[in-house]
Amino acid sequence: MARGNARHAMALDEAMIIAGIGTRKGVDAAEVVALIERALAEARIDAAQLSAIATAAGKADEPGIVAAAAQLGLRLLPMSNEAMQAGEGGVTDSAGSARLFGVCSVSEASALAAAGQGSVLILPRIKSASATCALAKAATVELRGQTHGSDPIHRALRQNGNPQ
Repeated sequence: MARGNARHAMALDEAMIIAGIGTRKGVDAAEVVALIERALAEARIDAAQLSAIATAAGKADEPGIVAAAAQLGLRLLPMSNEAMQAGEGGVTDSAGSARLFGVCSVSEASALAAAGQGSVLILPRIKSASATCALAKAATVELRGQTHGSDPIHRALRQNGNPQ
């Protein structure tokens, strides 16, 4: 599933898919990659459709998540607690996520926040031993006439302090 470079553009008929990731401290990259691959298989989504990986800003420096994103050739989008809470719409309740981040599930909330307003959860949280993964699909966006950086990924980056 590894790709040579991260995808930033999408075709007009292609929806942006975000994998939200939650983990325990010290998770291994192989476990995160395997869980993302399992999520894509369960949702019957081709790996080439995955646009980015999102997680809580407080987990964005977790070596296993960083390495998984690099291995898959995907951009890692750190989501602030505020962005995750604003994009809340998950279906899973995790006491740990609620206590630490104020959301029902880090994986669901980060995927929905990164996918942007109007996004939908297409695969609720699934679990492995030390990680969770959920998939969200961005609302259909008319790309004609947009200026560079107005797509959901660039909006998410700006919201979280990255001006790219």
